[in-house]
Formats: sequence, C-alpha cells, structure tokens
Amino acid sequence: MENTIYCTLLKKYKNKVGKYNVKLCVYLNRERHYIQTKIDLTKEEWAKLDNKQLKDKTLIEARNAIKEIESTGRKVLKKNENLSFEQFEKAYYNEINKIKKDNDIFRWFDEYQQYLIDKNRPTSYCDHIITSKNSFKEFKTKIYFSQLTVDFLERYRDSMKSKVEDPSVESYLRDLRTVYNYAIKKNAVSNDRYPFGKGGFTIGSTVSRKKTLSKSQIISLRELKLPKDSRIEWGRDIFVFQYFSNGLNMIDLCKLKEKDIDKTDEGVFMDFIRTKTQGTKVHSIKIRVELTPEALDVINKWGNNDRKEDDFIFPYFNSLKSLNGKERNEEERKIVGYVTRNLNRQLKHISKELELTFELTSGIARHTYATVLKNEGLSPSIIGPTMGHTNAKTTEMYLDSIGDDLIREISKKLY
Repeated sequence: MENTIYCTLLKKYKNKVGKYNVKLCVYLNRERHYIQTKIDLTKEEWAKLDNKQLKDKTLIEARNAIKEIESTGRKVLKKNENLSFEQFEKAYYNEINKIKKDNDIFRWFDEYQQYLIDKNRPTSYCDHIITSKNSFKEFKTKIYFSQLTVDFLERYRDSMKSKVEDPSVESYLRDLRTVYNYAIKKNAVSNDRYPFGKGGFTIGSTVSRKKTLSKSQIISLRELKLPKDSRIEWGRDIFVFQYFSNGLNMIDLCKLKEKDIDKTDEGVFMDFIRTKTQGTKVHSIKIRVELTPEALDVINKWGNNDRKEDDFIFPYFNSLKSLNGKERNEEERKIVGYVTRNLNRQLKHISKELELTFELTSGIARHTYATVLKNEGLSPSIIGPTMGHTNAKTTEMYLDSIGDDLIREISKKLY
C-alpha cells in the first residue's frame, strides 16, 4: 500500500458531549499514524457528510474543513518524499499554522507572557518576561529565530555588561531560552538550529549576593518614627508583616483570608499555600506561620474591619469577589502590580531614613527572613519548608517535624 492520507472518525474515545474526534490518518512506510484535528462529530453526523444534499451549515463547514485538512496533508507529502512520521507531523503543523521559517521572537515573548497570565502565574514572572523582551529589543529592534546563533548571543551578552549586572543578563537569556522552547513545543520553529545546550551557547550562573537587612536593621526599621497613618508608615508595616510571615510574597499577602487564621491555646497561627506552587506541584505545601504581636498589629491597623470567614484580611482584593476565571486573574495581576509598586515607592524613602547603601524593596523581606534564620544556625532543610520551597530532596522528611512548637521557636529567632 502506497503512502496515503485521509480523514476518519475513530469511534473509540468519546468526549463529554458524546462526540468523537476526526483524525487525519497518515499511512507512511507501511505504518498507520493518526493526527488529532479540531473537529468532533457524532457517528450520525459523520455519516451525513457523504450526503450531496446536505443542508446543515455546521456540517457543511466541517466537511469543507476536513477536505482542507486532507489537501494540506497531501500537499506536505508531495513536497517531501521519504519522510518519517515525526518529520511529516512537524511539516504538517508548520503548514496549517502558516508559520514562517523566519519567525519574530518578540511575538513569541508576548504569546508566552499571555500563556503565563492564563495559567495565573506570579505577576512578577509575567512582567519579567516583558522586561527580558525589551532588553533584546534594545539590542536589536527586529530579531528572528534564525538569527539566534551562538555568536549573536555572545554579542548581546557583551553589549549588556556595561548596562546591567551579570545575574540580570543571565535571567534575560534564560527567559529567551524558555520562549524558544515554548515556540518549539508549539511547532513554530525547528530545533535544528537550537543555540543552547551541549556544544552551544552557555548562559552561565553568576552567584549574586542577595540584599538583606540584619537583625539590628530590622529593629531600627520597626522603631522608625514615621507620620501616623501615613503611606510611608503603611509601607514599613507591610514590610514588617512580610518579614514576620516567613517572607510572604505580595500576591500571597493579598489573597490571605480570615479563615486562614487559626487561634489555638498555644498562640495565633496562619496557614496558606503559595500561589507560585499552586497548579505546578503534585503536593503543594501548606505554610504555617505564627502571627507575632507585630504581625497582628499590622492586621489590626491596615486590615479589613469586621471580617467574616471568607473575607480578605487586607483590602486589596475586596473588589474581586464577583469575578472568576481569566478576568479575575488579570485583575489580580494588575492590583498586585499596583500595590507592589506603591510599597516599593515608600520603602525607597525608608532606605534613606535608615541610611542603607541599597534601595529597600518588597522582595528583600523574603531574603532577610531566610538570611536571619540561617545566621541563627537553622538548617536550610528547616528554613525551606517554612518558605514553601519544594525542590529540596529532604523537604518531605522535615514537614511533619515542623509542629507549632518549632514554628514558635523559629519566630523567636526573627527578633
């Protein structure tokens, strides 16, 4: 039997609405393969497609689409002889998606960012993708995948050395690699010229010293005399709450609800799961925090009043209760971005008050929490789970051992 292409209805796997997927059957080198299409039909609808008097517009459109699919498959087969099925499949998808060989990388940065937004990934990561895109755009206003050679990437890295620190350049290059892999996955570009990996361009990894505050600086920060109920006082207090809440991220702070608070005979605790790990881990880790008097003061001062179980602790997401899905994710992202920028603006003023050699930001609360505990002699295997880290091999064996008594001991070391 010669190489053949035709569409068929595989009556084996039925979807939720009782329909089957129309498959493109590809018979190559005496082997039969199937490619899924976007067309689903019932057995009855499939049988009607041969009717020359067919009047159902939806079925007519399906029949025309099937003819187009078959035509495209035959076109690809005619262009390329002696293909393996994998080669045929890649060429077929390139044809139906009308993908150019020279594809603009900036369009794929945008598409990947939208993918992250749809997946409700952290705002900071979504925004960083665009920061990386703009860095490459500053180097060259139009870049195609075919231009991403080892030489090109080395020239980009050299040009950035006088502008930003090495860790930033490396993060931009890692984002580019991620976008490149995403485009390959979407059959938008071939991996034949992939510039990364063994024998290709090496991004490297510069060990950068994270900016943190010492325990004495935390004390000075807490004792700063600031205008009562001012925005700068709010900025200081939110930073303090982050620090005493295991280096809590802003997205997680905004999502905290009254039902997350657990009052026990031993003290007041708070439980939450990091947004960053939701949907990405088989077992997301629930973080348990002791709400110290300082943290409770911040809640009482800046939180919502008369909170019920399902109310947010802080007011930033109050307007989102009626929203769901993609619309809610987008609004959450905007609000977190706005609150974080405002917080960092206030922390910039505080940096001057404390005469720091660097500008204080929201993220430094997290680095400070981890560094203070490390300097107090705690093992990374203990610190990691309190921050929601799930990549350490030893994490699981320590989870059960971190009871409320140990959590309280950890809190004491933050003073």
